[in-house]
Amino acid sequence: MTREMTRPIDAADDPAADGAEATTLADSDPASGTAEGVVEPVLEAVEPVLEASAGRSAAIGAVIGFFLAAIGVSVACLLAFDLEPASAVALGLFTGVWGGLGFGMMIGGVSAMSEYLDHP
Repeated sequence: MTREMTRPIDAADDPAADGAEATTLADSDPASGTAEGVVEPVLEAVEPVLEASAGRSAAIGAVIGFFLAAIGVSVACLLAFDLEPASAVALGLFTGVWGGLGFGMMIGGVSAMSEYLDHP
């Protein structure tokens, strides 16, 4: 599946004036993946921002995931299974550490990175 992405052109480079077509990714070098240098500078500018925002979002997601899992499982165990409060909290903390941290980090990092991905 090939999608074409045209680069912005100014009046001096107007392809309609001399019968040429605009440069597309389909015309680019397949080995480099760039359309004659159009995409490469954009990626260089976005990578530092992406790394910082993805790491920050992953850390925030991990904290949120821990607390949501810990509190959710603790309350559910108290209400549904009638466990003692200490047992419910212990199970909630266990679930928060082993499930909430990883899931929250995954969702936080992916949500930050998805802003920069090209969706079909």
